[in-house]
Amino acid sequence: NLLKTAETNLKLCEKSLLKINQGIEFVCNNERAKLAFCFMNKVMSKKMQWDNRDDPKFPGLKWREFQMAFILQSLRGVAGIDKDESKICEVLWFPTGGGKTESYLGLSVFAIGFRRLTKFDNYENDGGTTILSRYTLRLLTIQQFTRASGSILAADLLRVEGWRPSCIKDFSDSELNRLYLAHELWGKSRISI
Repeated sequence: NLLKTAETNLKLCEKSLLKINQGIEFVCNNERAKLAFCFMNKVMSKKMQWDNRDDPKFPGLKWREFQMAFILQSLRGVAGIDKDESKICEVLWFPTGGGKTESYLGLSVFAIGFRRLTKFDNYENDGGTTILSRYTLRLLTIQQFTRASGSILAADLLRVEGWRPSCIKDFSDSELNRLYLAHELWGKSRISI
């Protein structure tokens, strides 16, 4: 029955829209989330500039709608704010070359930034292990590891340079910690760094 399928899909779209709106509210109303979100965008912008350095027409960072929707609806779960959401594993289904990896990397950088913003904690927080990724195909593992390395190195470079979002005035140099973000990137076999 097509009507039943359509109704089910509309309910899923409404649920997704609610999660996207909650993500927007989270970024707008939570200072830590706002800082991590700014950090994510700056990191991904730098990484994309590096990836497209030979393209004089590269316009800069431009998220596709599905990418930003995925990121926004995942923020509260990744940050540990919504415990029910942290129990859900979202799968981003999109054709090859569509931008799935950038979505995952962006969300990963948000999580790294969110966990490293220590002024919100009563203890020194090094972030610990934040991201675990596993790919089943060796060629895919090498390709994705290279792409992940670019985003982590861009994040670490911004940290070392003392990057601050210009729109937020009470952000100190030490808030992303003095500890390296790329302390240990590990890939099985010969792709370890």
